Amino acid sequence: MEKINIRKEGLSLIEEYLNVMVKIQELYDVIFNTASEGFKVRRQQAAKPVRNRS
Repeated sequence: MEKINIRKEGLSLIEEYLNVMVKIQELYDVIFNTASEGFKVRRQQAAKPVRNRS
């Protein structure tokens, strides 16, 4: 019976670990998407011709 409890605890820890990893991946995705949008905006701004104010 003790081995079963130890295995259940081990599985519980693995489940918690996987949940944390999923949250980290979600945060990484948000950061990546935000950075990609920022680069896209910068690229568009850099591609616009500069107007002469003469």
